[in-house]
Amino acid sequence: MAISEENDQGPPIHIREFERIDALRKTRLLDSSPSQRFDLITQLASCIFEVPIALVSLVDTNRQWFLSRCGLSASQTPRRDAFCAYAIHHNDIFIVEDAKAHPLFKDNPLVTGEPLIRFYAGVVIKGHDDLPLGTLCIIDTTPRSLTDNQREVLKGLAKLVENEVMLPNEISSDRIKRQLLSNRDIVTNALVGEHFLNQVELTRKQHSEPHTAHLLFLIKVTDSDTISDMYGSSVSDELFLELASRINQYTSDIGFVTVGRLEVNKIQLSVIPDRQNTSAAQVLERLKFCLTRPFETSTATIFPTIKLVALESTTNKPIRDKFCLMHTYAKSMGSHEGVVAKIISQKDKSRIRQHLRLTRELSSAIHNNELHLVYQPKIEAKTGTFSGMEALLRWEHKTEGFVSPPEIIAMAEESNLLYELEKWVFKHACLQIAKWTSEGFSVPRVSVNLTGSSLLQPDFAQFIKKVIQQYDLPKNALDIEIVESSEFEDFINVAKVMNQINRMGISFSLDDFGTGFSSLSYLKNLPFSNMKIDKRFVDKIIESQTDAKLCHSVISLAKSLDLDVIAEGIEYESQAMVLKAIGCDSFQGYHFYKPMSQVDMTNNVLQMTFEHATSLPH
Repeated sequence: MAISEENDQGPPIHIREFERIDALRKTRLLDSSPSQRFDLITQLASCIFEVPIALVSLVDTNRQWFLSRCGLSASQTPRRDAFCAYAIHHNDIFIVEDAKAHPLFKDNPLVTGEPLIRFYAGVVIKGHDDLPLGTLCIIDTTPRSLTDNQREVLKGLAKLVENEVMLPNEISSDRIKRQLLSNRDIVTNALVGEHFLNQVELTRKQHSEPHTAHLLFLIKVTDSDTISDMYGSSVSDELFLELASRINQYTSDIGFVTVGRLEVNKIQLSVIPDRQNTSAAQVLERLKFCLTRPFETSTATIFPTIKLVALESTTNKPIRDKFCLMHTYAKSMGSHEGVVAKIISQKDKSRIRQHLRLTRELSSAIHNNELHLVYQPKIEAKTGTFSGMEALLRWEHKTEGFVSPPEIIAMAEESNLLYELEKWVFKHACLQIAKWTSEGFSVPRVSVNLTGSSLLQPDFAQFIKKVIQQYDLPKNALDIEIVESSEFEDFINVAKVMNQINRMGISFSLDDFGTGFSSLSYLKNLPFSNMKIDKRFVDKIIESQTDAKLCHSVISLAKSLDLDVIAEGIEYESQAMVLKAIGCDSFQGYHFYKPMSQVDMTNNVLQMTFEHATSLPH
């Protein structure tokens, strides 16, 4: 029914008014007690649209009564003043963008007096026989408009109210709460899971023209766990609530925006601009500006560390795949402070897709023995003789070529294959030691690199014992190098496992000393026999007095704890001379030997060592 703007007699009467009022009475909702079933929806509507008032209004004979109200103290108003009494005559949505400029409402007491309505949007709630009972409406004290997407969201919420009106009162409020929370994140009100991905696809189909840009953004708060640990989860929630509010504020005028929260520390954004010249760089700059400002919470002022990634989508590939690519890129950005913003280039896309493809293939590479080990000798400083070797992981992919060890480790972590990978390395190093031993070579200790996470696996010590027994290895055959930056969540259990393995005759080395944060506690409480000085400290030991002093201090510390010191990454004889002078026990680096295959290791090192030993007088 169309409403004439010249009507000054108040709201029109519905053509089936008696039937409508009868249907309203039969709901038994008029003057009922407050219900969480409906209050959850009005609170959600107020939050989504950032309006002070949201109502579920039932239009009675002479009044509108509020079944649920958020932001309004009055429980009812006269029907003659009710915007909702006009809205029930609309099948779709009734919007008044500026009540003071509207002939029907400019003199309305709800406009000239409290609650000072300037904006109104209401969607009709229907009962049996398709008869209008009232509305779900939102109200603001300033003029505004709704985007097409916002209109659809309001109609969707109204449908939830309508469904509840048609249900008996006994329906548990938990059901509606679960329904709402399964669609949206309770903190940021962003869509979650499949609801976000489906909405992005739907919006793209509805609003994307052939040359329309589709911009995707990932906002990752990398220190969210630290913030939660320091200030509590409620402060972390405050931060993300403010973060979502800023995103909405700074993107509301650029087109069709969908916000999602797929993981606790990430917010995703899909933007289809309504202007052709809007670029990813422009939106990224807006987002960076609004996120760089400090976040004021009830407890502290917080400057979170944020990675901001943008991708300009040019294909119809599934949105899930594109955000997967963005997550991978964010991981590769490394550590930093403040807000860092990057746009993914075509070159980046190719690199990341290669990384994802290799990650998917890593499991079969492990199980099909497509990986291999190379070995780099260690040299005793005093005598210059061969004193040990380190087994190093390699992967020569059949089409992609050489894959670097750090990249292999990163892939293994991402796909939960790290423990399987490290067990493969350990077992194949033991297999090679057994082979060399059976060929008559005297094999010094072989070092194998493992991360601290393996030590926390419940079957790790038993696995080590089984492999040693399987290959009948001597007690002094192996050394395990643990990277210092490994974090031990269960320090007591790690010490227990390391001591258990140490009693099997396996020694431990602390690798890359000086690059982590827990060195002294590690050295004091864990059974390390050796300490490795990281290459970064060795590189400038000749040019830099500071680096020379640092190396000297590390060696002095190690000696005081009865630890042997190995310096890695030695490329020049001058470096070896200085390190020998300040007490370093062993060397490793390209100046002596590069990593070599087991064949070259056999022919160029073990065989020569064996021949030298047999030529000595007995």
